[in-house]
Amino acid sequence: MGKHTRYWKLIELTKAGTGTEYIDDKQVKEGEVLVLNDISVEDKTTTLNYVRIGKMTAEYYHAWEEQKNPDAAEVVFSQEEHRLYEGEYFRCEISGGAASDKIKVYLEGYKTSWKE
Repeated sequence: MGKHTRYWKLIELTKAGTGTEYIDDKQVKEGEVLVLNDISVEDKTTTLNYVRIGKMTAEYYHAWEEQKNPDAAEVVFSQEEHRLYEGEYFRCEISGGAASDKIKVYLEGYKTSWKE
């Protein structure tokens, strides 16, 4: 693998309703690998049914982790190492809550290249 470049991002969403919402990052570029090793999700106002984090590939959604019924203001987090390859992207799936809830997703890790 090539040189590591720090990656961090805060994605914020205001829920449109009480159903399932998806929060997506951008696709990993050709020749790159995105390694996420710190992910947190928070809804400060309402208890949720579940929070799932994972990745989207060209063919399917692959869930890495799930937490059911996190309380309001409870931070759901993962410090496992998760790799995303070119064309894939991070997805957070949130179910429940209320319309106008403010959701925050924080991603941290690094990007590197995999082509020689």
